[in-house]
Amino acid sequence: MKIRKFNEARENIDSEYVSHCFADLLDAGAELTELNFRSAEGDSFLYVEINFVIKRVDKIGESKEFISRRNKLTDYINDHNYNNILLQKVQIGFTLLSDEYPDYKVYSQMYAFNTRLRINIYPF
Repeated sequence: MKIRKFNEARENIDSEYVSHCFADLLDAGAELTELNFRSAEGDSFLYVEINFVIKRVDKIGESKEFISRRNKLTDYINDHNYNNILLQKVQIGFTLLSDEYPDYKVYSQMYAFNTRLRINIYPF
């Protein structure tokens, strides 16, 4: 673990490498933004935010529908499969990133009625 001296600047995130690790997720439509954070002590550092849309999965409830057509159950399964594919891309990105930068921290938040996921990756 690297200990920071009193007036030593914080390191910035390697956003190019983060983009490389999450390339599959970015290709699927996620947005990556590099942001600057300034602390109350005057420190500043860059971090990365990744935003992407996931499908809202509603409860199935009771239904009696034709099995040969699209129905609530098949929609439910397809929406879960879509979200699972995206989340597997996140997991792959975390695995690749942690190999090179094991001390990076991650903050994640689901918002907008559970249809948007934001992941912030910090350099310490």
